[in-house]
Amino acid sequence: GGSTAGLVQHSMEYLHAKIMASTDTEYVVRLTYAELYNEELKDLLSPHQSTEGLKITDDPNFGPVIQGITEVPFTTAAQIKDLLTEAEKNRHFGVTNMNAHSSRSHVMVRLSIEIRKIGTKPLNPLRASWGPKDKPNCVATLNLVDLAGSERANKSGTSGQALKEGAFINKSLLTLGTVIASLTEGKSTMHIPYRDSKLTRLLSSALGGNAKTCMITCISPASGNVSESISTLKFASRAKRIVNEVQKNEILNMKTLSQKLSVAY
Repeated sequence: GGSTAGLVQHSMEYLHAKIMASTDTEYVVRLTYAELYNEELKDLLSPHQSTEGLKITDDPNFGPVIQGITEVPFTTAAQIKDLLTEAEKNRHFGVTNMNAHSSRSHVMVRLSIEIRKIGTKPLNPLRASWGPKDKPNCVATLNLVDLAGSERANKSGTSGQALKEGAFINKSLLTLGTVIASLTEGKSTMHIPYRDSKLTRLLSSALGGNAKTCMITCISPASGNVSESISTLKFASRAKRIVNEVQKNEILNMKTLSQKLSVAY
């Protein structure tokens, strides 16, 4: 915790506290920390890894995932802070006329959570890994996404590399807007362009898929930014109309499958 801790750290520490209070369940939680910079994926927990090794694939349990990215389990609150601090050091930031500490990329923090009901109080609810005979019976993910803000070059005063970065940021945000617009049109036959950007491909489960989604938008109180603030509010208003379909991600063994079938029939 602390006065400088942001939403990601507070969310992870809250999750850790809830897990540690568990009376009948064990968990394994793994963290990945990815940056989308100029439409290229970067592993912020292993920054020297080649970006060519990171590919987006579809996992039957977790939806779109980044194959080849570093996955780190954690068991203590101190580990959470250390991992986040290390990852943020490797992120791209810059200076513009609008922001002295401007994000030049989008960031996606993913927690893969595996859950095993044991029926008795565990010695330690949060484990680093499963034993050879232990298997989870439910899986979930928590995705925390920090989007870089859209930019107008004439206001931000960017040029050269910073101008190129801004163009990639705006392009991916435009695709996100298009996806949200398509989802709220209400036409079942409409093509949703998730694959037009790596950002929307990774967010596809959160947009009309198997997820509960919360979007937080930021606006400026300055009168000079009123047009940007209005655009942001319109974007958020449209996103509110997306309907997701949430399902429990159970891993069924033969015993639990047999029980479910007997109840159903």
